[in-house]
Amino acid sequence: MLHWADRWTRRQRVLVGLAVTLVAVTLPYIELLFGLKTAMYNDINGAHGPRYEAVWQNLRQGDSPFWWKGILSGHNALGAGQSAIFYLPNAIFGWISPVAAFRWWFFLHLWVMAAGWFTWSLRQWGSIAGAVVSGIVGVLNGVLVSHFIDTPYIAAIALLPWVMLTFDRVVDNARRRNVGFLALLLAGISFIGHPQLLWLTLVALGITTVVYLVLRSIDWRTILRLVTAVGLGVALSAAALLPQLLFGRTSVRPKLDKAAAFEFAEEPRHLFTLIAHNIMGGANSAFGWHSPWQAGTQQPEQINYLGIIGLALAIIAVARLGRNRWGIAGLVIAVFAILTSLGGRTPLGDLVFHVLPFADRFRIWSRNLLLLNIVVASLAGAGVRELLRLPRRWLAPIALGAAALGIVMTLLPALTSLGGAMLRGREGVIARLLPVAFLLGLVLAAYLATRDRRIGAVAIVGVCLIDLGSFAFSGLWRSQGATPAESRTIWGDTAPFFGAIVDRPGGLDRWVSDIADSSTLWPDALARGGPTINGYDPLMQADYSATVGYMSYNGYLNQPLIWSGGWLPDVLRTTTLVASRYVGTPAPSWTPYGTANGYTLYSYSPRLAESYLVGDVRIGSLDEARAALMDSGTDLTQYAYVDRGTVNTSFDQFAAISRPGASGAVISGEMGDGGSGTWTVFAERPSLFVTSYAWMEGWHATVDGKPVPVARTNALVLGVPVPAGSHRVRLTFTPPGWTAGRNISILALVIVVGLFVSDISRQRWARLARSVRTAGKRKGATGAEPVRGGVKVFTDRAD
Repeated sequence: MLHWADRWTRRQRVLVGLAVTLVAVTLPYIELLFGLKTAMYNDINGAHGPRYEAVWQNLRQGDSPFWWKGILSGHNALGAGQSAIFYLPNAIFGWISPVAAFRWWFFLHLWVMAAGWFTWSLRQWGSIAGAVVSGIVGVLNGVLVSHFIDTPYIAAIALLPWVMLTFDRVVDNARRRNVGFLALLLAGISFIGHPQLLWLTLVALGITTVVYLVLRSIDWRTILRLVTAVGLGVALSAAALLPQLLFGRTSVRPKLDKAAAFEFAEEPRHLFTLIAHNIMGGANSAFGWHSPWQAGTQQPEQINYLGIIGLALAIIAVARLGRNRWGIAGLVIAVFAILTSLGGRTPLGDLVFHVLPFADRFRIWSRNLLLLNIVVASLAGAGVRELLRLPRRWLAPIALGAAALGIVMTLLPALTSLGGAMLRGREGVIARLLPVAFLLGLVLAAYLATRDRRIGAVAIVGVCLIDLGSFAFSGLWRSQGATPAESRTIWGDTAPFFGAIVDRPGGLDRWVSDIADSSTLWPDALARGGPTINGYDPLMQADYSATVGYMSYNGYLNQPLIWSGGWLPDVLRTTTLVASRYVGTPAPSWTPYGTANGYTLYSYSPRLAESYLVGDVRIGSLDEARAALMDSGTDLTQYAYVDRGTVNTSFDQFAAISRPGASGAVISGEMGDGGSGTWTVFAERPSLFVTSYAWMEGWHATVDGKPVPVARTNALVLGVPVPAGSHRVRLTFTPPGWTAGRNISILALVIVVGLFVSDISRQRWARLARSVRTAGKRKGATGAEPVRGGVKVFTDRAD
């Protein structure tokens, strides 16, 4: 059967295999492809989507993408990292609606990912069927399906197989262009804005290099090429990494203690989801699943289904590959991934936390299982090749494995309840025995391979697709994603569910909420809700967080400072409070005016304008300014508090600002979307110009073109000293580290381009030298003068 395929060339079979892979990984998401579902929920609507749109809308308008006024009273978009400013595929969010943009963005990465796994596996093992299986296992596993809400994850794992493929080429081939390609791919992962994923990638490359070195399969020249590629990749990323590093140092998470780092590490019971994805619940209503996740609060991080077929094929590969260098390196990476994903529950987790650079910067160590997915997806391709070579040999082992797994899964409820999380009843039985059924399907595929290898190959691919495709199809994206109509409402021109922000005289109006609700409030409000003092960013600045009420990185206010009286809502121009039932009783100055989706809505009339001039300053510490904001005796219409730490070399420019009260007028001007603004002011006497945007390192000011300091004013916002008279005040934001990072990246790019150019030149010279030698040999053999292109070539030889 299938003998008609014999007429195809190798290239045609490869192209058909690639097409099959792309179709296979698309099938579980067919509803998304045709717009019947959106898969947009939680962080996509509440964090990543709004960031990407803001960056590319700013660029389209000719503004800087480095600053965003939408969250946290103005935020460093470049330093925060996850705005992914330099990641070019995100440009789609600046040109079409976010709903359509996410759909095509997702499928672009899905197909790039699948093509990467297919290509890498084909190069490693030479099996087209194995490459198809690697594509399915590499794409439809728990890393992607469980991380639909994390676009940086999707983008990073789309590039990972290409990184590993190019790593192999650098190891096996001395061409300089391969070094350049690897550097560019590493830079791509860096630009995605999630340093933990870059760290995991470098860990995988580092372990592989060390294993190859121990096995003596590489020499010092290869190591030099690898180190050069990694160094250039990091240098290319400096424009993004350096601002992010500096911003992180002043954030709420400059580094983590062990308790915080290991907070959402895997528990041993979670490892059962590697082979039985719904054993503790969590799938949606597809195929009859309905029980929610039973084993903790971080389902996307704790379910990492490998695919039982992919795992079985990887085990076959390990058994057959012997001393294959990647087989050994893959085993080491897999052990590292499993043990470190458990965090402090293993000695290796503690050791890595203390020893490996930057390990103490990241939380949710369950993400380390990403490395296990890399290994299983790759080795599954080798397993297909070995199974098809000797199908009879593997019939009994696979059948025995299925029987053993069936016995274990049958007895499991009597042995453990998995901390009370194991599903019982019909769902529990199906969840435990489904992997056994898939293994029996692999037995049948192996049997078919004994009759006809082509039929067996098709059967193996089919069983693998049913296994992982059913998992992907029943993922949370189907039930939790907003419907197309809901998404159009969220991302449309209409106001969020709580209505428009209350409009008060004086300029900018912001809203605030007491609660961080990633499932309803942020997705609905951050996309189109207008400026807010809340926000969702792991690198939220620590000083800002403490001043507004010790806000956590997800926007939750631990203290009710803003609505308890005082000057905070005046300084930050907060006119609307979206209050949950936990808010307590706001101060009388907050007036209730309605309800929406279970929230009570309050309005407030700020006593300060968005931008104004004041005639007196009080220079002191940040803590003194914070205390003043909550003091009933404070009157910020008469004076402003200036943080000594931000003007310690410029006291003389503030000394003349000493007469309380309003001291002039802001005639015109406003802050632009990209973090730059120009105002025309008239000061009756030396004054402080104050504008209601969050102070952070990187603000610069000029008055009539002359540089002046930018003071942290009233513990939170920007203040600029101006002399008496009419003046032009300009504020611009340049992220710390941007200039140095940009210059490093440009230098690295020049070097990478040089590698490509020198490699191409070297190849041309080599071809020329070969042609000259060939021509000389022909002439010596025939005694005739060589002819090139119909033109006789004369030589100096005497006849």
